Amino acid sequence: MKVLLRSLDVLHDFYVPQIRAKMDLVPGIVSYLWFTPTKIGEYEILCAAYCGTGHPQMRGTMIIESEADYAKWLQAQQTFEQSRKTDAGRDKRASNP
Repeated sequence: MKVLLRSLDVLHDFYVPQIRAKMDLVPGIVSYLWFTPTKIGEYEILCAAYCGTGHPQMRGTMIIESEADYAKWLQAQQTFEQSRKTDAGRDKRASNP
């Protein structure tokens, strides 16, 4: 799996303790991290660099699931084109009350 990472503001440090993965994020640069998932589950994502007052809220969840479950989830997602059409329809309705 390849994870693309970027920071818009300050230095951050993408960290997933359970898989011992850590990658620095530098503003203006796209960093990436490669890994091969070997165990299905949910893993906590943390920022391991003190990045400011919002640092404690810099958390997320990485979900590793079977290929079949991922394919099912992916089928249920909107494509970029579908989301643009939804956004355009919403914008049109908002401008014509």
